[in-house]
Amino acid sequence: MQIHQGKCKVGDVLSLNILQGEAGQRTMQLLLTQGIEVEVKAVAESEVTLVVRAPGGMLIVEEIAAIA
Repeated sequence: MQIHQGKCKVGDVLSLNILQGEAGQRTMQLLLTQGIEVEVKAVAESEVTLVVRAPGGMLIVEEIAAIA
């Protein structure tokens, strides 16, 4: 499992993607048995601290979404 911790603001997007070539049986088995965990660590005004735990074959990407 890999762990990603970061602060997110209103409008931020967190994407979980399977790495190219990693969608094999092992990654799928880990998703079925361990899943993906999202833990809310703190909430303060317009900011949330999240911890995401996902199988090693996945890529956790923070994308900053423009607020229109």
